[in-house]
Amino acid sequence: MFKKSITSRPSLLHKLKKMNQIKKVLKQQGRTQAWLAVQLDVTKSTMSSWCNHHSEPNLTYIYKASDILNVQLTELLADKANLKKK
Repeated sequence: MFKKSITSRPSLLHKLKKMNQIKKVLKQQGRTQAWLAVQLDVTKSTMSSWCNHHSEPNLTYIYKASDILNVQLTELLADKANLKKK
């Protein structure tokens, strides 16, 4: 009856699935996904999934990555602008 189109606008849940900013920070630092995968002791496939938002790392890995990359924890989390309603 009241079928709402979910493709017209990304939902908050969809936006939250793209929380991490690992790929962005790696690019800024000139580092590779493979390098960070070794540092975090995860597979390249896992790192690729995180960087391409097919899955998200848990907070333990976000914390470890922030330490390894020498950035604030908040730099690895979603940009607030991406979560705002358009």
